Amino acid sequence: MTRSIQKFIPIFLILSFSFFVAMIFLFLDSTNAYDLENDAYQVILGMKVEYDSGIEFVYDDVGATYEGADVYEYLDTSPLYMVDESYMVMPDYTIYVDARGIYYYQVPCFTEVNYESGTIINGVGVSGGFIYDGQNTYTFLDEMTVRINGVDTELGKYSTVSLTVDGLYSLYNKTDETMEYGYIYTSTLEASCSDYSVDLLNDILYTSNNEKILLFDDPELLDVIE
Repeated sequence: MTRSIQKFIPIFLILSFSFFVAMIFLFLDSTNAYDLENDAYQVILGMKVEYDSGIEFVYDDVGATYEGADVYEYLDTSPLYMVDESYMVMPDYTIYVDARGIYYYQVPCFTEVNYESGTIINGVGVSGGFIYDGQNTYTFLDEMTVRINGVDTELGKYSTVSLTVDGLYSLYNKTDETMEYGYIYTSTLEASCSDYSVDLLNDILYTSNNEKILLFDDPELLDVIE
């Protein structure tokens, strides 16, 4: 090996390593960013928060935000529903709960949930259940009956119920796009269908076999659904 070739080996190795590191950061950055291709909205406490297509969302160590947002302005963990399209985007790390088979999977930030034909999460077809943020927001993939303050409300698929620490609830019925919010006056708040029910105040799943299961609450400790 000539000296001229030997001289270029360290440079080549440095450049190769730098390229490799750059590709890693590019990949990580791309998984934590999302370009909104359609108009979208979130429902928070009975109000629609609208976002225009073309916005780039990014995810940092606090949560999801976007260029031009006010300081400390972050998205709620509830879904971004696409206007006139059959999919929604989960802006934060959440948990898919197979409420019949009792499986848990991580749903990464900015995962699309397509429901044009069945329900597909991150390319995986699922049979009902719900998506849970580990704290206080539930998006149901089944038709459910929700009992709030002793009153039953029928929810269509892909509807969301959120709770706050001060006793407020927010409900969005995807089927007819109705919104509701108010205070919880009773000690129970339950969502149920023929196969299972969920105690939304205490984050407990009740199966058809009367099993009582405390819901897992940390998405990042779970395997990604794929």
